[in-house]
Amino acid sequence: MEPKEVSTTSTQPCTKPVVYSVSGSVVVAEHATGVAQYEVVHIGPHRLLGEVTQLSNDRATIHVFGDTSRLRPGDAVELTGKPLSVELGPGLLGQTFNSLQQPIEYNTDTQTVFWPQQQQHQPPAALDKTVEWFFEPQHDLQVGSRIGPGDIYGQVVENTLLVHRIMLPPDATGGTVTWLAPHGDYTLNHDVLEVEYRGRRTKYKMYHTWPVRKPRPVAETRLGSDVPLLTGIRSVDTFCPPALGGSATMPAGTGAGKSVVYWALTANANVDVVVNVWIGEQSTNLAAHLIEAPELAFKIGDHQDLLIKKMVVVANSADMPLAAREASVYTGITVAEYWRDMGYHVALTADDTSRWAEALTELSCRAGMLPGDRGYAVDLKSRLNGFYQRAGYVQCLGSKQRFGSLSIISTVSPPLSDYERDPVVAATIENVGAFIALDSRLSQTRHFPQVNWMLSHSKHSSTLEAFYDGHIRSSDEFVRCCKVAKQILTEEHELKPDIGKAGLDSLSQADQATLQVAKMLREDFLRQNIFTPYDRHCPLYKTAALLRNFVLYHELVQDALQQHGQSSSSHKHGTRTGAGGGSGSGSGGQKNSKESRTAAVPPLTFQDIQSALSAELYELVCMKFQDPADGEAAMLDVYSNLARKLRRSMDDLLEPFWASK
Repeated sequence: MEPKEVSTTSTQPCTKPVVYSVSGSVVVAEHATGVAQYEVVHIGPHRLLGEVTQLSNDRATIHVFGDTSRLRPGDAVELTGKPLSVELGPGLLGQTFNSLQQPIEYNTDTQTVFWPQQQQHQPPAALDKTVEWFFEPQHDLQVGSRIGPGDIYGQVVENTLLVHRIMLPPDATGGTVTWLAPHGDYTLNHDVLEVEYRGRRTKYKMYHTWPVRKPRPVAETRLGSDVPLLTGIRSVDTFCPPALGGSATMPAGTGAGKSVVYWALTANANVDVVVNVWIGEQSTNLAAHLIEAPELAFKIGDHQDLLIKKMVVVANSADMPLAAREASVYTGITVAEYWRDMGYHVALTADDTSRWAEALTELSCRAGMLPGDRGYAVDLKSRLNGFYQRAGYVQCLGSKQRFGSLSIISTVSPPLSDYERDPVVAATIENVGAFIALDSRLSQTRHFPQVNWMLSHSKHSSTLEAFYDGHIRSSDEFVRCCKVAKQILTEEHELKPDIGKAGLDSLSQADQATLQVAKMLREDFLRQNIFTPYDRHCPLYKTAALLRNFVLYHELVQDALQQHGQSSSSHKHGTRTGAGGGSGSGSGGQKNSKESRTAAVPPLTFQDIQSALSAELYELVCMKFQDPADGEAAMLDVYSNLARKLRRSMDDLLEPFWASK
């Protein structure tokens, strides 16, 4: 028997939930006594998808992932009894989804990106169930073996970069294997495993679903990580390195160049999988990605491969509903956790969380909640805390020990670049381990990437020293050189007011030398051109060798000026004059002869050092042009030879001063 249409004017009691009010993407349903929190529902005659976010008595607040302009009070609300979930299995890599995991493709005929409105209530499947994958069962698993949640029971080759490990879902009960599919081609609709537990048999396919708002469980989380998340960007790897399994944020205003840093991280980070979450992205940028992404390449080892093979993109444009923007973060991090559970290192990039916070704020206001700090949602801080807490270096669930990591890198766009008072930035800094400040003013001086070395910092610097010990020659020198370089740049910043008042000539010789080294650090070390093969990606060994030589030159110059410079020589000369002055009586013959030889050597100046070491200075500023394709050993030999030249030339310059003593 067909159910009767619900009418708001009927005097009969209504037992099914219906629409009570509509406000943008927020719908309030009444008679919702059987609705659960975060349950997915279908609303209206077009069965728009929505998610229950708040319950109060018999009313439910629903965030709708679609156009609500045709909804009206009294429309039926159909319950599904399921939370918002994603499909996890072979076929994820290389795909672009929206927050509902609907595939987004660029239609070259109509030049459109999104699915037509009339198809939104019947979206295509997230994973193609018709594609056949060659399934290889786990070699040590057979009938009668015990299997538990998180255990791997097979694998398929996802692409030339990664092997997709098929795992028993974390919420499965496990049991005894009664059947395991042999080697062969199977679609995602085929069963490949059967497990018996207490007389009940359960069949499993090569994919499963998981709620996006529920973190995937692990055996042990928050393991200490002493491995840096290497980016290939010298300014980041030197002054503010994130940890593998940690989190970092990049506050950036308009024109700060975060897209350049964003894609450099995607291509060069030492991770296996990258999940990009675009929140409120411009439609033109999304279309450009869909056109250009299949052609982007990155270098892995001695060969190049397509970047899209290790990427999953979850995108929501600015013209999509706010509820979709809010859910995209959870969809992306659930996909990232799935790859982490296989034992891979995963990076999730969220661009940007300010637009996510704006969506949360507007949805909260439409739901009748009071605003919080500076008008943002009251639960903004707790939402950000929950998001960043899902990062970590973990021991994966399963009987066999394996480790994986999930690193989160987010961007924040504070209004007017107000880093100090923006609630989103403040709440983000409390949760992240690395702060990568991007400064749009650097682009005006043609400095790229625009990482502000004065504001950027990392909480992981001390814990990463163990990694440097095993991967860098003279690792203790690298840590020390990072601190010295930061001090040089800080001194330059402090000397700028004096230069503006009295000019460069008013500074001491040592300060002038410091300014020269600071300029070389800015222009020849921190500045990178990602469009060149030698600077596109800077390996850690090259970064360390470059920095070591700059610091070596700085220390040689400072030591020379301190011992033989103007202030030291003037002090010694005055002492000698006082001792040799007077009536000239006593044993003054030998003293006068020694003083005349000393006076013949004028005090050392910074200009003398520049002139004597001009050839070495040219080689110093040209160090970065060495191509990593030449090999680590060849590059380090070049840099070591330059270090020996610097020491030898400085010794030749100071030899007359030593002889005079």
